[in-house]
Amino acid sequence: MKQKDKYLPLLRKLIGKTVRYYGIPHIVVEILEEGPALVLEPQQGAESIQLDSYGRPRRTAPQPSVVELPPAFWTEGWLPEGLELP
Repeated sequence: MKQKDKYLPLLRKLIGKTVRYYGIPHIVVEILEEGPALVLEPQQGAESIQLDSYGRPRRTAPQPSVVELPPAFWTEGWLPEGLELP
C-alpha cells in the first residue's frame, strides 16, 4: 500500500473540521489530491469581494488559503509550518 493511499482517506475526514493555521481557526473546505494541499477558509475576518462569472462584484466571502503539504507528509507525517490539526 502506498503512503498516499493510507493518508488520503484521513485527509478527506478533515473536510468541515476546524484546524488552526498560524493560530487562527479555519475550516477545511476541500482537499486537493494533486498537491496534496488543504483549502482553508478562515472563520473570522479576511473577507474579500467575490466576483460572479461575468467579473462583476457580487458579495463578500472569506478569502480561502491553499496550504500545500510537504513531501515528507506522506512518509513521516510532517505538517507545514503553522498548521495544527484537531
